[in-house]
Amino acid sequence: MFIVQFINTAVLIILVNANLNLQNVPENFPLFNGDFADFTVKWYQVVGSTIGFTMILNIFSPHFGAFMKMFCRGCKKCYDRRCSCDKRITRKYMQADYENVYLGPEF
Repeated sequence: MFIVQFINTAVLIILVNANLNLQNVPENFPLFNGDFADFTVKWYQVVGSTIGFTMILNIFSPHFGAFMKMFCRGCKKCYDRRCSCDKRITRKYMQADYENVYLGPEF
């Protein structure tokens, strides 16, 4: 997974934006026909910021599912309490139903 993510994050972006002025490469070929022949200030503004933004997204995206699960469990508890902060209020009549909402998955 690391190798594929590295290729997708850095190598592919660099190859698409690189301009190597190769003679045998067709003009509509997406690699090596980019705007930058060297690492310039403009390259860092365009390509470097793209790579940085992708890395920031890769930091937070694996954790998004876990946060959504926590949010949904909190919404279920709020609905069960009728949006009250009093933990003694519940809509559940059976102990097993109550435990399914408040205990969560088995550790």
